[in-house]
Amino acid sequence: MIGGGFMHDMNKTIERNKALLNRKSLNEKLGKSRLGGTIGKDWKFKKASTTLLERIRITTAEDRRKSAYKRAFLFLTLVGLFGLGSWMVFNMKMDRTKTKLVEKDPIELFTTKTYKTGRGSQLKVEYLDKDTRISEVNYKNGMKHQQAESYYPSGEQFRSAAYFYDTLVVDYYFFKNGDTIPNFPKIKDDKVHRLAFRTKDQSTTVSFNYWDGKVIPGSYQEYDLTTGEVRK
Repeated sequence: MIGGGFMHDMNKTIERNKALLNRKSLNEKLGKSRLGGTIGKDWKFKKASTTLLERIRITTAEDRRKSAYKRAFLFLTLVGLFGLGSWMVFNMKMDRTKTKLVEKDPIELFTTKTYKTGRGSQLKVEYLDKDTRISEVNYKNGMKHQQAESYYPSGEQFRSAAYFYDTLVVDYYFFKNGDTIPNFPKIKDDKVHRLAFRTKDQSTTVSFNYWDGKVIPGSYQEYDLTTGEVRK
């Protein structure tokens, strides 16, 4: 009895081992039909037509181009925002600086007197102080007419002009040594301009603030290019 039962169990064990040996793995059963080894590696669209492949190529290129445009737009937007922020900060600082450096209205620097010189004629004279003339302008019926002169605060002639009833006919500007200033700009507004000119011998740069045909007192200076000396 005992021996028979043992033999029966042994036969069952042998049969199970044979079954295990003959059993194929899942990979072996799938064989060539499995997809795991081909996905993302050798996907060549073997059954796709030339038109479909061209459409896929064009779509892919457009997607890449749109993606590049989006990245470029985002980059430019960030750069623009940064630039705008920097510009606003700079301007706020400049505004504060300008507020601190507001100059006196140029017209308040001079004293004006008008003298009657004939019927309908007047001479308008501007003074820096009671003894220092800055300009002399002749008027006829309320309009600039004939000679107009202006002077450096130190007394040398700066400008000589001629008008015909408010129309400028000719004007000349001079350095303190009497030489004509070449290429003087045609300024018609009533703003203060900072101007600079090189002397005829190219040795000195002369600069000053200009307003209404006159040199603003205190703004004149000479820079000697050979020595670096600054004279006022």
